[in-house]
Amino acid sequence: MNSLDDVNVLLAQTGYVKKVNIEKRLTDNWYYLDLEILLSCDADFSKDFVTLKFYNVKELTMENLNPILAIQFAIYDKSNCQLENTKFYVCDEENDTFSFYCEKISFNDEFVFP
Repeated sequence: MNSLDDVNVLLAQTGYVKKVNIEKRLTDNWYYLDLEILLSCDADFSKDFVTLKFYNVKELTMENLNPILAIQFAIYDKSNCQLENTKFYVCDEENDTFSFYCEKISFNDEFVFP
């Protein structure tokens, strides 16, 4: 997966949040947050799953992730904004349940490049 557009198209087909993991890691005396989200194509979680992992998450805001609402992910390329260690802005455009910036994204264990 090398295109942000490809990921956004695939995310439009899914969006039911099954699991969210937040991991704090220490590297070179700095703490980083990584966020992993497991998504399903349907509300009863019986169909295919996709895994999104966001690295070096900043300015995370998250509200109630209601399992019956499909999240409308939007991922924007912010690499031209000259923000240190920040390449992407991620948000839920429809329900405004979360937003954050991050440095890297993997989709089903493949890194995404803008």
